[in-house]
Amino acid sequence: MDKPSSCEARGLTVHGGTIDYDRYAPAYSGNRRADPRIAVRVHAALGSSRTVVNIGAGTGSYEPQDRDVIAVEPSAGMRAQRPPELAPAIDACAGCAP
Repeated sequence: MDKPSSCEARGLTVHGGTIDYDRYAPAYSGNRRADPRIAVRVHAALGSSRTVVNIGAGTGSYEPQDRDVIAVEPSAGMRAQRPPELAPAIDACAGCAP
C-alpha cells in the first residue's frame, strides 16, 4: 500500500478524488515549465503585497522572487524539486490552514 500524502494522512479529501503528486514528481520538472504569460498575470495580481502564502506551491513555478513567500506543499516529491533560490516549502495542505 502506498504511503498517504500529508493531506490524506490528516483525513482530508479532494473533491472528485485525490491526486498522488509524489507518483508524478520524478518527471514533473522535466515536463512542466512555467508559462511566462501566466507568470506576468500572477505577478500583477499580487499588486503591492510584500508577503505571499503559496498554498499548493509545488515546485514554485510561479512563485515571486521579489517578495517574502511562505510555501505550503503536501507532496514530498514536489518539495524536493524546489530550486534552492526559493523558500523551502512547509509540509502541509490547504485544509490544515486556520
